[in-house]
Amino acid sequence: MFLFKGSFLRLFKQNSAVRNLLLFCVVSFTAIPLLERFWVFPQFVQSVVEDIEHEAQYLGNLLAQPLVKSPLGIHKNQLPHSFLEQLTYFKKESRLEKVKVFNAQGVVVYSSDPQDLDQVNKNDYFATQVAKGKIFTKLVRRSFPSMEGRQLSKDVVETYVPIMKSERFFGAFELYYDVSWRLKQLEQVVRSSSLIMLAVMASLALLLIVLLLRATGQLSRDQQQLALLTARENLFTTIVTAIHDAVVVVNHRGEIVFWNPSASRIFGYSESEVLGQQVHQLLAPPRFREQAEQGFAQYQKSGKGRMVVGRTVELLGMGKGGHEVPIEISANHFSQNAQNWVVAVIRDISLRKQIEHTLQLSSSIMENSNEGILVIDAKGKIEMANPAMYQLTGYAIEELLGQSTTLFNSGRNDAMFFKQMWQALRKGGNWSGQIWSRHKSGEILPQWLSISGIENQQGERISYVAILTNMGQQMAAQDEMQQLSFYDVLCALPNQVLFKEQLLQGLREASRRAGELAVLMLDLDRFKQVNDSYGVEIGDRLLQEVAKRLRTLLRSEDTVARMGGDEFAIVLRQLSEAPEDVALVAQKIIDALSMPIAINPQWCQIGVSIGISIYPKHGEQAEELLTKANQAMQMAKQSGRNHYRFASVDQAKP
Repeated sequence: MFLFKGSFLRLFKQNSAVRNLLLFCVVSFTAIPLLERFWVFPQFVQSVVEDIEHEAQYLGNLLAQPLVKSPLGIHKNQLPHSFLEQLTYFKKESRLEKVKVFNAQGVVVYSSDPQDLDQVNKNDYFATQVAKGKIFTKLVRRSFPSMEGRQLSKDVVETYVPIMKSERFFGAFELYYDVSWRLKQLEQVVRSSSLIMLAVMASLALLLIVLLLRATGQLSRDQQQLALLTARENLFTTIVTAIHDAVVVVNHRGEIVFWNPSASRIFGYSESEVLGQQVHQLLAPPRFREQAEQGFAQYQKSGKGRMVVGRTVELLGMGKGGHEVPIEISANHFSQNAQNWVVAVIRDISLRKQIEHTLQLSSSIMENSNEGILVIDAKGKIEMANPAMYQLTGYAIEELLGQSTTLFNSGRNDAMFFKQMWQALRKGGNWSGQIWSRHKSGEILPQWLSISGIENQQGERISYVAILTNMGQQMAAQDEMQQLSFYDVLCALPNQVLFKEQLLQGLREASRRAGELAVLMLDLDRFKQVNDSYGVEIGDRLLQEVAKRLRTLLRSEDTVARMGGDEFAIVLRQLSEAPEDVALVAQKIIDALSMPIAINPQWCQIGVSIGISIYPKHGEQAEELLTKANQAMQMAKQSGRNHYRFASVDQAKP
């Protein structure tokens, strides 16, 4: 021991390389925390920012296509529907936190936050870089409000993506990505890197020991090489085991010679099951297997062929149970004993493909649904709408985006109705029921509304999906039943039931206004002769023509009804000078119905006898006024027909 210590001290004093190596180890152990904090972590963050920048550039190029093709240019409230729909999907399914669209002058013409509209970007980078067609990206910390009103701090990457048209600056996107979760993952990576660095330092320490022992004659040359290889292998194994993606190494015969734990997780095979097996027989689906084997064989012969080597591509792999797994593979070759071997890094993209399929399915449902679909944010602003909303509300999609749902309020549903609806949504996340909505034309329509809440990863309700169904057909059927109950089918006039309701309503109005009201009872003269001479069909058509002429003689506030047979009744409201006004109307009716009526192929000549009672002169009750008007009508028929007669004040009450 003392001899070793003396040899070591002598070696340390005489050999500068050993001193430098020991100094390097001491400095490394001291510098590792600082290096990870002030260099490694910032490098990872920069990598995240660059990835986001690439994603933003890709997304910006996709979103720019409908804007560049649009003849309208980039103007507020005139953005193409396809652009707005794509933007809504990407914002919903990704970590895209916020989006702005600038025109060529730097004015905000669209923003997911309406408060940003019409703001002008006067920053130097916008004019010197973005307007020159260059992408500009920065990492900032922003505060965003939660559902409870608290301010939450998030790490956000802001990327400006220029929109170019024929090499001319057309506008720009400003895309905000929430990268807080990625930075948290980076912190975990940094902690994992500490373990790796310790392994590296341990390997360096082992190398130092090997050198020292070699200098002192304690290890043979073979033992030194073995220790060195062991240290390197341990370091490699630590790194590859920590990688989340599969790492597979294939020799020149297509046999698997290395298989990491992530490969077992993705494909289901343990390392012992795959080592020495043909990679294409094991991992390629049967329908692609022959093509893959031929490509690999050609590559081994010529170094060329339809191989994935040197590229990153998406393929279908096969798991242990025979199920297909969508994968992304990056492969490169290296020389081993003058043979071409391949190392492949494989990533499971099943979740990505599921999201893409869900987006496509959701888009198809939105586009083709006959029911109106809205996506509403937590503040009641419309984020997305489908084409069916135009049929239901009369508003184009561009008109609805960013608007409040109060746009559809008809006034028929009171504040308590909406209060109870929102209470149900906040408590259970769902509500459905009938609602009256206002169409763009002003028409009030019955609709069935179903609302469901959407929550984010933190359990906060961030938006709602509303589905509207037109209840017009159901209401039309109800109206048809009402038509049959209250209207005469032949003449399309109110029947006795509806006439009496209209009369009672008119009496209430006249009582409130201290006004007058007239009741006219009409009986057609010589109608029975026409019916007997020409038949029932001619008689029915004659009654329809009488109803038509009566409607043209009266005001909209008056009521004309068919009481049965050849009898009609009229209510005249809001009389200014009775009985003069009433007499004038009665005479116009007599003149109109005395004119010959052409009912092909016949000409019919009839007349009418009219009895009149006036409220409150002849009575204040509906039955009393009807009875006196009917009595006056009988007196008019007895006095020669085709006349009108007012009721007498002294007529007997019913």
